[in-house]
Amino acid sequence: MQEGRILSLFVEGETEYHFYKKLLFHYSLNNGKHICQKIFIKKAKGIGNFQKKVPKKFKTEILDKFPNSTHSVFLAYDTDVFDFNINPPINWSSIEKSIRELGVKYIFHLKAEKSIEDFFLEDVDGLCEYLGISSQKVPKGKDSVKKIKLLFDKGSKIYQKGYTYKFLEKLDFAKILNKRSNVFWKLRLGLYDFEFPKERK
Repeated sequence: MQEGRILSLFVEGETEYHFYKKLLFHYSLNNGKHICQKIFIKKAKGIGNFQKKVPKKFKTEILDKFPNSTHSVFLAYDTDVFDFNINPPINWSSIEKSIRELGVKYIFHLKAEKSIEDFFLEDVDGLCEYLGISSQKVPKGKDSVKKIKLLFDKGSKIYQKGYTYKFLEKLDFAKILNKRSNVFWKLRLGLYDFEFPKERK
C-alpha cells in the first residue's frame, strides 16, 4: 500500500541545511500546502561523505521507515571542488546507482555553480543589512566565498563556510529563487506536482 510521497534532500553542511530549510519554508509560505507526506533534509557533513554516507543514511533513516512511499532524492552540492580536478572526490553516477538499487526512481541534482555562496550574493543588500553596513556592490574576489568574507570583514564579523548561517534571516528568498530558477525548479516540482520531470541530472 502506497503511503504517499517522501522528498529527501541531502546537503553538505550546516549553512546549506539552514538555507534549504528556509527555502522550503518560503515555498510553503507562498505556494500553499505541498503534496509530500514527509520532507527530510539531511547533512552529509562534507562533500566527501556523499559517496560514503548518503546511500546508507537514506536507507536506514528514511527508506526503511517509509518502505511503501514514492521517494524522490535531491542531492545539493557545490561544484567548485570538481573544477579542473582530474580525480574528483565524488562519483555521482556511482551514488545514483547505489540509491537507485534501493528502488528509488527519482534522483535530482541541485548544483551550486560554483558554490552556494553564489546564491547568497544574489541578495547583497540583505547581507549588508545583517552586517549593519551600508549597501555595497558585490566586492571583487576570486570566488563567492572570498567576496562574502570581504563583506563580513566590513561588518566586523567572521564568515565560516559550512557553519555560518544566521545571516540567512535577512536574505530575500524570492529574489534568490527568481534569479536562480534554473537550479531550483526541480525542487518546486518535487513539492507541488504529481509528475516529475524526465530529466534526472
